[in-house]
Amino acid sequence: MEWLAPAVATVAAAVVVYALDRLRRRKVEKRAERADRREQRREKRERERFEGEAAEEEARADEEDDSSDFLAEVKDHFELLGGRSFEVESEDEPRALRAVDEGLFDHEWRRGKLFLYRRGRRGG
Repeated sequence: MEWLAPAVATVAAAVVVYALDRLRRRKVEKRAERADRREQRREKRERERFEGEAAEEEARADEEDDSSDFLAEVKDHFELLGGRSFEVESEDEPRALRAVDEGLFDHEWRRGKLFLYRRGRRGG
């Protein structure tokens, strides 16, 4: 029976070593999982930032196209149709006011509506 105490001690030591090793492995696994989640969140933020930038870029391009179309419409009205004033639709008011600020046209508000005139040739 003298051998029982050392055998129990050896088994107990093995169980303790196994438990400590298991805890260490679990910590390593959890640390790796957290690192993976952080990386996934970083990638998601980067993707969202890129998509947001792409959407903003697309919106700017759309606004530039709309602005160009609007300016072409106004210029055609004055040059091809010989119009003296151009009545601006409410959705085009920001574009029209930007064109006025850029010095492209003169403007006047009448009856709550914005009218554009050729620069320097306002017929009143």
